[in-house]
Amino acid sequence: MVNPGIRKVRGVERANQDIENMLTTWMQDNNNSHWSKGLRFVQLMKNRAFHAGIKQSPYEALFGCKVKVGLQLPNDFTQNVETEEDLEKIIQDLTKKEEDPEV
Repeated sequence: MVNPGIRKVRGVERANQDIENMLTTWMQDNNNSHWSKGLRFVQLMKNRAFHAGIKQSPYEALFGCKVKVGLQLPNDFTQNVETEEDLEKIIQDLTKKEEDPEV
């Protein structure tokens, strides 16, 4: 008879190995030796991956929608953006309008 707890231990070991492999790949792809910086990206990859047991991703199960990644701005705002400073100015202007709509 095999101890039923061994399956759980093997499952945890496999999950840990998956995370370690994903972190190693992230560090190589991003030429970065700080695993802690890649952890948030690995966490996102794990949470948006389909899970057969729940028939959806863990993120979808928790939040009820797919993960939205990236920044999307209307073309009106981005057509004149050439530098980070231009983008910062647009964001500041939008923030001011939200705080004081009469500006």
